[in-house]
Amino acid sequence: TDISNAQTTQLQQLVKQYPDVFTNKSSRTSKLKHRLNIKEDNINEILQEEIIALSNSPWASSVVLAAEKDGSLRFCIDYRTLNAVTIRDAYPIPRIDDTLDALEEAKFISTIHLRSGYWQVQMDPKSQALTSFISHKGLYEFKVMPYGLLNAPEINYQSIKNTPNFQYPFTLKVDACIYGLGAVLAQEYNGEKFIIAYASRTLPSVERNYSSTEREALAIVWATKHFHPYFERMEIFIRTDCQAFQ
Repeated sequence: TDISNAQTTQLQQLVKQYPDVFTNKSSRTSKLKHRLNIKEDNINEILQEEIIALSNSPWASSVVLAAEKDGSLRFCIDYRTLNAVTIRDAYPIPRIDDTLDALEEAKFISTIHLRSGYWQVQMDPKSQALTSFISHKGLYEFKVMPYGLLNAPEINYQSIKNTPNFQYPFTLKVDACIYGLGAVLAQEYNGEKFIIAYASRTLPSVERNYSSTEREALAIVWATKHFHPYFERMEIFIRTDCQAFQ
């Protein structure tokens, strides 16, 4: 909009009268101050549970809060810098299609959810400093395996699945009833017993007509075929409660 010369003069005088308002320099308002209300529950809770500890590590990753389906927040760390220099663990995780194929004959399927499953795995003390993260309350490091690490899924899978030790023989315990067959693959060494895997299947009507001894024999044949990849060039002990095989 065009203004007159008189109006231009008045505007110039106004600018000169209030130089602290009409300036190119940044200034501060005295009307209010902005305060950040930080949610401290996550850090306080995991600190009390000894999931984290104070740190003086030279590493410092950033905090990320990931939303869960129920609306809660999962405490995560952005470990992209650390992951970039981490050697990948080649431990194989089962493919979904292979897992579904293994359940082909299953009649009932159950699932178990591990609460904060990664946090059930302890960090090696020599690696704790690498997991450190920076927050508004200071620098902390994880005493357990945090979410976001490159090899965390592989380590978590190993923690819930006993890995066989092929330096020791296997024990295959089998059993049979009129309705089905069952087997447990295990190992025992260093004074401890380790369950490697379970397997079971139902009997069709034809096999239900077998005698108890025949069903026990069928259980042995079926179980050894089922677990045969473990037994190649390995010593194996078969346990059964059938008196005919004692």
